[in-house]
Amino acid sequence: MVNMKNIKRRLGKEQWAAHGLKMLGQIGVGSLRIDDLCRHLKVTKGSFYWHFKSRTEFLNAVLEHWKQTATFDIIDRIEAKGGLPQDKILALFDESNSGVVDFSAEQAIRHWAKTKKQAAQAVLYIDDQRMKFLIPQFRALGFSKSEAETRTRLLYSLIISEAIIYQKEKPANRRRRQRQCFDAIVFPA
Repeated sequence: MVNMKNIKRRLGKEQWAAHGLKMLGQIGVGSLRIDDLCRHLKVTKGSFYWHFKSRTEFLNAVLEHWKQTATFDIIDRIEAKGGLPQDKILALFDESNSGVVDFSAEQAIRHWAKTKKQAAQAVLYIDDQRMKFLIPQFRALGFSKSEAETRTRLLYSLIISEAIIYQKEKPANRRRRQRQCFDAIVFPA
């Protein structure tokens, strides 16, 4: 008979990275400690060291997990759906504001990037990849290269800033306001 309790405790590298990303958003990279992770997950340090040689290797896995889940998986889902460029831009905007992206982790990584090269390189790379997805969508809508780059930067700034601006409002009001901002950026006057 299979012991479900033991199966639950067998964490894979991906589960460790996912949990690390979640914890990163809650407590920041400086407080992300192996002992605390193991205690929180109710596993031994041996489980951690089975997958990672060091905390640095673990933090690199967390960054890779963030890149994949907060960027490439989203882009893949949008591309798989297909549609017109404006549909893809809206899908990206909607998914970014749906709770799929853990913006507390996003903020923590950006804060971490101010002091550590590995995080800074990851942020620069992901910002570039996200914009490389959006620019061709705006170009396909008929905007010049310069206009497409400007609208991409504006939309990307809107997505990131929506996560950090605290404003007490009803969800319907927030969605309406976000959509008005979106429309002002995406659709010409």
